[in-house]
Amino acid sequence: MILLGRSDLPGGDLPALEIAGQGVTHELPSGRFHAAVAIEGRGAGPVVTFEVETEPLAVELECPESLAARGRVLDYDTGKPINGATVLLEPSLIPAAWARQLQVNAQADVTGTFEVEGLAAGTWRVVGSQPGYGETETMATVEMGESRSPIDLGSIELPSLVAVRFRLVQHTSWDDLTEFSISHTHVGERVAFDSEGEATLHLGWYDIPLYLKLYFPDGKDSVIYLDGGVPGPEDVHQISVGGKRRLDVDLRMTSDIESRLEGLNTWINVSYRSVNGDANKLGAKYAGEQTYSFEAVQGNDVIASLEVNDGTITTMWKSQRVRLEPEGVTSMTLFIDSPPIEVLVVDAKNEPIAGFVCEVRQVPATTSWLAGGTSDEAGRMPFARVPESECSLSGYLPEGDLVAVDIPIDLSPAEATCRLSLAPVEPTFVEVSAADGPVRGIYVEWIGVHSATAYVSDETDEHGLTPPRRLVLSSRARIELLAEDYWVPFRSAELKPGRNALEIYPSGRVEVPSGMALERVYSDEFGVTLFDWLQEGLLERVDANERATTYRVPVGPYVVDREEPAEIRVLVQRSRKAVLPG
Repeated sequence: MILLGRSDLPGGDLPALEIAGQGVTHELPSGRFHAAVAIEGRGAGPVVTFEVETEPLAVELECPESLAARGRVLDYDTGKPINGATVLLEPSLIPAAWARQLQVNAQADVTGTFEVEGLAAGTWRVVGSQPGYGETETMATVEMGESRSPIDLGSIELPSLVAVRFRLVQHTSWDDLTEFSISHTHVGERVAFDSEGEATLHLGWYDIPLYLKLYFPDGKDSVIYLDGGVPGPEDVHQISVGGKRRLDVDLRMTSDIESRLEGLNTWINVSYRSVNGDANKLGAKYAGEQTYSFEAVQGNDVIASLEVNDGTITTMWKSQRVRLEPEGVTSMTLFIDSPPIEVLVVDAKNEPIAGFVCEVRQVPATTSWLAGGTSDEAGRMPFARVPESECSLSGYLPEGDLVAVDIPIDLSPAEATCRLSLAPVEPTFVEVSAADGPVRGIYVEWIGVHSATAYVSDETDEHGLTPPRRLVLSSRARIELLAEDYWVPFRSAELKPGRNALEIYPSGRVEVPSGMALERVYSDEFGVTLFDWLQEGLLERVDANERATTYRVPVGPYVVDREEPAEIRVLVQRSRKAVLPG
């Protein structure tokens, strides 16, 4: 049969056509269409897009070839095969309704191996799943080869599920806690809280910070970034849904703005950082000019904003900071009298820069991010208007080496457009070395002065160098190093234009018995105590139990109770552990 649909209308799939002989004749209205031949057990052939006008049109379609493929499903952590895992294959780059009709399913055997037949040449979405594991989705290209043996799809690795527990606190103003629910924003389904206000999410793949969504009984929802860290296996993450402070946002707008918002998906959001260090964003659906109340807000400063989705992209129109009263109700007016400001991104020659990916934060940051976007072919992108607040912008070109980190930007002007010039300074790179020469394999991150986000992550080569990048003028950046087998004598260093030479030290471990004060342990080489390093954030704890705590330290001689008759000396060697006597 022939699968047929309109490509110029949403949901434009048409009844399939039965093939008689070498083809079929069918009358269609004017418009754009797509079609493909589908044969049971062989999938669907290449999709052809064509346009119907007034003259008769002949469209040639290729029949699909039936191909076979095999692969393995493995445990991501152990590498062992997962017996009974389910694998779903679905063709991509064709209409979703067609893809669902052409799905192929398989099950892995005791060796984790699965085999499928009836695949057409093309790109397929491959999804592996198994109870107790997180789903893994990959893309595979199936091509016709000279051999008729099954095509090797490689391995699908499934991560074990991690249980993350949550508890609602300060909830006395809510009658039924089972009406709350929570989910990972991108993975899995909503989980309801129990009558005690507890819920557990079982997560497979996830990024840090963990990105969650909390649903309230009154229809509001809250996006939560666990910037304060993911709870441990025995920990319960507390989420406050009450408290002594409330923010009332009185939304006002001009008549022309109100008209422009008709039919658009619009929200009033309030973002803040919780007592846990997590970034929260409470949202209320727009229902015209009125006062929107937000309970359980935390922190000293919050950001109220209007967010609009036009069916394609979501854009903040205005963002405004307000300081909360110590308790009770804080009232503010959010007045919208113009659409978002348009930022025009240009280079040093005033030529537009397309594809520049960036985000903007208010300074100081009271939430994880304010807004983000990508410049179009003309170098333009919309951003929220931000009155009376300092903002900083960071971003990069995915296909180039241009990087901006924490550069100041003014989003308060009344004009419709503001110009952002990205003039780079000299090529900037980092050189990492130790006493015995350049160090390869050190991860180097460029981080903004006003945020903890890494905008560049590079690895040093055999010469200890990172790739040179064009750092934008006015960038305010610092460097952090990730060096597992080395001790880094700073938490972060200022990133300067050009060459940034940094020295690190080979490391070992020292085990300090419980009860021994770190002030008693002295580094002969650096002339400081372990307590000094602890105060500066330079002492990494790598292991701990009731008996002792182990720290990563630079190699060299260490002394306990220096200048005392009973002083103890130990030598910390590279990649080895020295044990201090109790």
